[in-house]
Amino acid sequence: MERQGKSSQRPLAGWAFWFLWITATTISWIIGRIISGEILGDDSVIIARVWDAVCRIGPSAMVWNWFLIALSVLMGVMVGALSGTMQWLLLRRHIPQAYRWIPASVVGLAVGTGIGDVLTSFVWKQVYEIYFLTAAVSLGISQWLVLRRHIPRAGWWVLAQVISLPVGYFFGAAAGRRMWVALNASPTPVVGSEFGGGIIRFATLGAVSGAITGGALVWLLMQRVTFEQQAS
Repeated sequence: MERQGKSSQRPLAGWAFWFLWITATTISWIIGRIISGEILGDDSVIIARVWDAVCRIGPSAMVWNWFLIALSVLMGVMVGALSGTMQWLLLRRHIPQAYRWIPASVVGLAVGTGIGDVLTSFVWKQVYEIYFLTAAVSLGISQWLVLRRHIPRAGWWVLAQVISLPVGYFFGAAAGRRMWVALNASPTPVVGSEFGGGIIRFATLGAVSGAITGGALVWLLMQRVTFEQQAS
């Protein structure tokens, strides 16, 4: 880990950093939802063609489950790449070799969503809290491997991630459900209500997750400044 004499060369992380972190995390989840909806959605031509190829192997419930797991991993890669890149734009001013944050986010979220989908498909069926908890643990550990080289007490980052995604999912699911109900309250069905509910769900998830992890990161960066001042 870095030692004294470095703190004066870095900008301080404060409210502006926290707000930008929330914004970056929210935008990445929204874009991830839009892209995944186009590429991985039920009406996707790509998915239809891939599934036709899979069916030639022999369609079954087991094949379908593993097909969905593969799609979940792909979504984890996309969201991990988006969030990792946008967060790197902020983090690069505060830690050296911050580019490692991008592959750490991709691997962490891909592995976590894959394991989470396996668990919710074969063990705790449809318990999506397990899905997001597993994704959070994997993402937190992979990103901690980047932070621990430069920030003291970086282990708290894992806890922040473990809290952020399940809590974000809880509030996101509630917000998305309310939006869907509001759009379908009239006798005439609203076109795009499913899409709109999904956007609200992922935007809320990203905002809540970003608020928790952003607050934790600001605290950790402030702790580093204190540590370096005491060591100098």
